[in-house]
Amino acid sequence: ALGFFEDVRIDAERAPEGLRLIVTVDERPAIRQVRIEGNDEISTEDLREGLDVRPFQVLDVAAVRRNLAKIQEKYVEQGYYLAVVDYRIVELPDEEVDVVFEIRENAKVVVESIEFLGNERISDDELKEQMITREGDFLSFLTGSGIYREELFQRDMAVAQAVYYDHGYINVRFGDPVVALTPDLQRIHITIPVEEGEQFSIGSVEFSGDLIAEPEALRRLVETEPGQIFSRSRLQGDIQALTNLYQDEAYAYVNITPL
Repeated sequence: ALGFFEDVRIDAERAPEGLRLIVTVDERPAIRQVRIEGNDEISTEDLREGLDVRPFQVLDVAAVRRNLAKIQEKYVEQGYYLAVVDYRIVELPDEEVDVVFEIRENAKVVVESIEFLGNERISDDELKEQMITREGDFLSFLTGSGIYREELFQRDMAVAQAVYYDHGYINVRFGDPVVALTPDLQRIHITIPVEEGEQFSIGSVEFSGDLIAEPEALRRLVETEPGQIFSRSRLQGDIQALTNLYQDEAYAYVNITPL
């Protein structure tokens, strides 16, 4: 359970006083150093950040594999969707080893197409207009436009959902995107399933709790009105306007929660 041993064996032999137990252990080697090789586009310092395999630790192959996955994720986040990360263990004298992460970065992957499936009320163009991830062209490898980056794409999914929230679709659901590589491994097609749900409008706007003004006075501060299509951005603006009113009256810790 300590993870310090490659093998543990327990044998018993008879002795005049009873049984003598003999525990034989095969210790794992210690790590002398951790090296990263083959990286040009991402610095060694950036790749080491977050790794927990370090010198002087006892070698744990499972931990090495977990750290390999972390390096792979960093390359995907930077658009190197085809980067290959492997490791090797270099045996040394005195029960020591070096852990070497070997990287083949390959080229960045360009987004060839982005398609939404199931969207009937809001068009692909309207959704893609709000996204940082763009469809690339023949200059993408030079300009950097159209390059796939995982962290930006996740941000784009949140932004695309926000477009629906501002059009009254409060129950919209985005499925897991399907990312398909072209046969030449240079471009990807992204397909995003969407369940729009129903569109909601405002039935009424009421106020409750610790009111420092009459409801009609509070109502004049907000832009959300009955009959409008629900908009989360408009609602957030209303919350800020009411927060400002309370804070101007010295209620510094006011909490305004829309139900």
